Amino acid sequence: MQYASNAKKEEIVRTGIPIGIEYIKEYYRADFILKDYVVDDPAIHSRIYLYGYIKGHEDSKITIYYNYKTKEVIDVSGPAWFIDSRNPKKNRILNHDCRKGSLGAFFSRR
Repeated sequence: MQYASNAKKEEIVRTGIPIGIEYIKEYYRADFILKDYVVDDPAIHSRIYLYGYIKGHEDSKITIYYNYKTKEVIDVSGPAWFIDSRNPKKNRILNHDCRKGSLGAFFSRR
């Protein structure tokens, strides 16, 4: 990996974990328990994969995809029952990149 130091990598992970956990609380009203993580090589992309489960559902694997440059959760994967439990009042598009302009230009042309 092309990190300046292990301290930088640790800082990235320490920042990402609480953001991922809070995302699950806010959007899925659940408690995420972290079991492991992987930090991608920055030459590929700026992503951390947080692996774990939801408290009370230890056999159901959940993955949080986190971009450490933008400090945003990109996506969450897991069993259908969990993904379908997403708070319907939290619109994915409105709470994602278009607020920052990447999709905003697309929608403003329509």
